[in-house]
Amino acid sequence: MNLIIIEINDFQLTVYDNKSSEKYNAYALIEKDTVIFGDYALSNSKLSPDDFYSHYWQRLGYEEINSKNKKIKHYADLAYNQLIDITAKYKNDIKVIFITPAYYLEQQLALLLGLAESCKLNTLAVINQDIINIENVECKGKYRVAHMGLHHCNLASIAITAEIKLSQNEVFNELGLLELVSYISNWCNQNFIKHSRFDAFHSADTEQALFDQVYTVLFQIINTGVFTDNDITLNEKSIRVKKVDLQDKIACFFSALFEVNDKNQSLYLTSVLYNLISNTHFKNQCELITKPAIFVLIQKLLPYIEEQRGICLLDTIPALKQYQNNVVKHNNAATHIVFNQYCVAFKGKSIYLNNSVDIEPFHPFSRKQTPDSYAVLISDGININLNLLKTSGVSVNGEGIKQSAKLNSNDSISNQKEHHFKLITVFEEF
Repeated sequence: MNLIIIEINDFQLTVYDNKSSEKYNAYALIEKDTVIFGDYALSNSKLSPDDFYSHYWQRLGYEEINSKNKKIKHYADLAYNQLIDITAKYKNDIKVIFITPAYYLEQQLALLLGLAESCKLNTLAVINQDIINIENVECKGKYRVAHMGLHHCNLASIAITAEIKLSQNEVFNELGLLELVSYISNWCNQNFIKHSRFDAFHSADTEQALFDQVYTVLFQIINTGVFTDNDITLNEKSIRVKKVDLQDKIACFFSALFEVNDKNQSLYLTSVLYNLISNTHFKNQCELITKPAIFVLIQKLLPYIEEQRGICLLDTIPALKQYQNNVVKHNNAATHIVFNQYCVAFKGKSIYLNNSVDIEPFHPFSRKQTPDSYAVLISDGININLNLLKTSGVSVNGEGIKQSAKLNSNDSISNQKEHHFKLITVFEEF
């Protein structure tokens, strides 16, 4: 079957086919005779603010915009033009399945179907994004899943039984990537004023230059999860952005997301948001959830989709694998991890496992993430959770894990380099 899958998020659009996937940034710069999408548009967001748009997928609809391009009158026109752009290489009437945000209303879904028809796409189904995001977990139960867009964070409540079902959804507006870039840019500008008597916002050129540098720093963290100290330079003046200060600012920005969450329940974050949060003081309140192989998953869902009549709108899908019952073991909580002659206490803090062999004598522990970190053990003072940061052939008690595992005292961890770890409980230290 000729099939493509289009995942819509105002952060990025992703098109999947049976060979590959391609990402498209949802930024638009309107010029007199054309519309330019992507990074070039973003690099002109401060230089031509009246011509730059980035809300058109989040607020998909007929909201009017004042454009010098006579063909662009509202957000739907921008969405249509980008949809035409990203599907141009596919044949007319190709079958498509959309994965959409949970906050889309019926009117927005209906408009999306109309846009797809205008683009000569044959829509089979529209599936809620969050029930796809959670598919990779191992156990039945109730989950809270958060992901970040350009202008919001989305917090969904998901229940997994014999099916995966969205039960509740909450949107945190003004808590997206571009607001974060602006927030950090404002903080950096205050430092320029304080230390150099230089206001980066005095001209569009320097404001854009500051925005671009901050965006680059944050995007690097989004991709790697690694914080470093950075120099921001404008007009031969520089400030030093220390990673500890940046982590504090990011934690402050996202604090509202954690204020509404039960501190006794982990919040599952998709990788974009997790990489920003995992080095802040919120790290013990969140876990990484990795997305499944989207095209493979949707192919498994096709028989169910084809059983439905017409175009189906799905916020519930059948479970496509055997989920374990989420049974809590009542073993003593692990307090330490052992490797060879080394023993390190959790003390309610995270421990990173690293592959580097440059340290003599070698021991693979650190309290902070490094480029060589392949897994993190997260302790909340009671439970220990192992989350993979890289695909590295990690096993627990001889069984390979895909992304995460809950650990108990006496559990063993091994990796491909034949490093063996043991979790133990220490009742008293001499």
